[in-house]
Amino acid sequence: MGLFGTKDPVKQEEKTLAKDAKYDDKLVKQAMKDLEQTKKEEHKAQKAHDKTVKEHAKLVAKEHQLAERANAAVHKHDEALARENKLQNDIQAREQYHAKLEQEIAAKKVAVEQATHRHNINDHQREERHHALEASHGLPGTSNTTSATHPNGPNGEPYMTSGGPTGAGFGTGNSAAGGFPGTAGGAPAGERY
Repeated sequence: MGLFGTKDPVKQEEKTLAKDAKYDDKLVKQAMKDLEQTKKEEHKAQKAHDKTVKEHAKLVAKEHQLAERANAAVHKHDEALARENKLQNDIQAREQYHAKLEQEIAAKKVAVEQATHRHNINDHQREERHHALEASHGLPGTSNTTSATHPNGPNGEPYMTSGGPTGAGFGTGNSAAGGFPGTAGGAPAGERY
């Protein structure tokens, strides 16, 4: 044996082979260790992936629910806006109708005032004609022996008015006594001058 070890080539070869085998074992163990580590990382990544997919599915479902709610809210908003516009149109139509009625009321008030004014004038004229008629035929209760024909008899026949000492004359409410039916010395009921 030499100072620096054996020089036997067989032993040297065996030593080299053992060293190579040990190195190979180390590489295999390292590769297996790397594989196991990678498998763990892959499993962890798969779990994270699955968790992300589940969270994504939940968020998609929630988004769909929110979209449905948003659509329902938009629909309700559109309905409310349509009702608001309809009511606004109704308000305008009612305001226009009310203004029209106010104009009609004002016009009809004027018509009532005009009719009342004409009625008063006609009443006054009828009263004057009635007085003139009474004056032309003599006042009731006066002593008048003459007979006069009244132009307003029924069926076109004249009334006969006669006065005398008894005082039964024009305007007694008795047509036989010379008055007009239904009146006290006035115009016949329903007759207009």
